Amino acid sequence: MGPHAWKGRAHRITVGLLVAVLLAGAAGWVRGSAAGAFTFREEPVTLGTAPWEVEGTLALPEGASRFPGVVLVPGFGPYDRDATTGLDTPFRDLARGLAQRGIASIRFDKRTFLHGPKMDGKALTVEEDLIQDALAAARLLAEQEGLEALFIVGHGLGGTLAPEIAQRAQAAGAVLLAPLATPLDELVLRQLEEVFRADGLSAEEQAHLERARAAVEQFRQGQTEPAQTYLGPARYFVDLRQRDPLGRAASYAGPLLILHGGRDRVVPPSELALWRQRLGGRQDVTFRLFLFLNHTFTRGEDPVLTSGFRWRRAMAPEVIETIAGWIWAQVGGEPVGPEPGGGSGDPGGALGEPAGEGLPPGSGEEGAVQPETETPAGGGGPGFDPGLMPGA
Repeated sequence: MGPHAWKGRAHRITVGLLVAVLLAGAAGWVRGSAAGAFTFREEPVTLGTAPWEVEGTLALPEGASRFPGVVLVPGFGPYDRDATTGLDTPFRDLARGLAQRGIASIRFDKRTFLHGPKMDGKALTVEEDLIQDALAAARLLAEQEGLEALFIVGHGLGGTLAPEIAQRAQAAGAVLLAPLATPLDELVLRQLEEVFRADGLSAEEQAHLERARAAVEQFRQGQTEPAQTYLGPARYFVDLRQRDPLGRAASYAGPLLILHGGRDRVVPPSELALWRQRLGGRQDVTFRLFLFLNHTFTRGEDPVLTSGFRWRRAMAPEVIETIAGWIWAQVGGEPVGPEPGGGSGDPGGALGEPAGEGLPPGSGEEGAVQPETETPAGGGGPGFDPGLMPGA
């Protein structure tokens, strides 16, 4: 496929997915294989009210009289409860990894995943797309006997909205995984510009960019008419801008953990620097950059449509350990899980699935948690990924 054909395909896929996103198990026992890990059970749950009920999974650690719990909030796109991206299932990995460490969770299918064709995309906002069902999950989790503290863990757009959800749910804190600081529409425009400029702009591509820029300017002005724009339904993007996620995070009184992957091609690592600029003065906000991890916090580059990985890659165990340790620190307890250095904390390996790709030769620091001073201070991410943009 030539470069112009690829760019045209990337553009059609990107914009098409953005529009489609907005228009569009029995209970069991699971045993962790590592010494010291909790056993846990998973059971199905139903959230919300007719006609927009969604299904989810409740994971509960066994043998703990008191435990913290998290609601897992997915990103931008019609995600299932596991936040499935290609063959990766980051939310299933995270939920089971946390359960092995004594932390309960609820993860859920998004409304756009279950009911997308029946929904009015032009009327949709993040309230219906994400927030209402996340709050319903928080209420259900709070009802579980033994719950000690509630936390919100969001990925991509879910991470961007996590402080607002935590505030409204009266949660004890929030974890933001690859959150956007730049408005979503501007991030999409930036990536379109990158792919179109890769080998020079054609007249047709320039026209596409002008339409995208006009949509962004409409959203900046807070205008919801015309209702359908080149980038998607205006109401969704305007509502998201007006929520002022950075301001909401600044006003949230609870502690925050903000994590990013250095190889994220969907939400570039430079976004972490923007969060630091706004929140870096707070002692209860922790920033971490995992230099060699991507948008789903697996090792290596983000897969693209033309060269995606053909096997499942598990969420890096050091990410799960970081989240679990931070949560236990907030409740004054001790993290419980696999023995340090045992390697079986990787939920892929613990559950009998491939643990992920091997490390590049000589990369002794692969996946290492980088000090805060290592956070990139500027510059965009390493490129545009049409296959994963809806995961923002």
